[in-house]
Amino acid sequence: GPRMFPLIDHPETAEHAPEEWNRLFTETLANYSKVGGNLLGGRNGKPLQKAEDGVAATALALLGYSHAKEQLIAEGMDRQRVEQMAVGQVIAIYTERMNAKYGDAFQKLWYLPYPEMSRRLGEQEQMLANIGPLGKGKDREVIPMSSLLIPGIQNSRQAQVRAERQTAALRVIEALRMYAASHADALPKTLTEITEVPVPANPATGKPFVYRLDGKMAVLELPASDQIPHGNCRYEIQIATDKQ
Repeated sequence: GPRMFPLIDHPETAEHAPEEWNRLFTETLANYSKVGGNLLGGRNGKPLQKAEDGVAATALALLGYSHAKEQLIAEGMDRQRVEQMAVGQVIAIYTERMNAKYGDAFQKLWYLPYPEMSRRLGEQEQMLANIGPLGKGKDREVIPMSSLLIPGIQNSRQAQVRAERQTAALRVIEALRMYAASHADALPKTLTEITEVPVPANPATGKPFVYRLDGKMAVLELPASDQIPHGNCRYEIQIATDKQ
């Protein structure tokens, strides 16, 4: 947040001249478009041009200042203090509060087991729709940082679990090889028959991997139902023999 957007770096205590707040606000809009955000003046995630920066900043300030000001007052901030602030500071404080509130809410999900997190993602998507610039809730964002950043965090978590699941699947395959080595090249009917080494569960579900024996071929499934984008695949395992 603050590293990418200095506007929200402790905005309640930072001391800047009104011109500096406005400069930080305009700079934030330019940086926002560079990382894929789409604001007034931005086109399909392309960075705003310098000539567009001021126009976009003014338009967004007109749209968001009154809402941000009234919400800060409703949350207990002194009205006179808020009205004496620069427009950029009012929007900065409001944006930082929204970013912290919803960022913390999603961070809690990060620490849940992935299956539980997956079940709650629908709630997160609805939340993001409500707080987006076109949302009608009291927490709608002026600069939609949470709407931009939270899906990125979600994607990172999914990528992490995808890698963990892939590693666990390879461990299962090695466990099958070890079982076959001590059972005359036969593969088990179920994974519970393997006692040579621990067999990992599927990190995406917290349950055993989908496995079946089809003749002499074992099938290990990583299905789309695991809720891992671009992660569904299957392994077909057979034990090679060299009997003359």
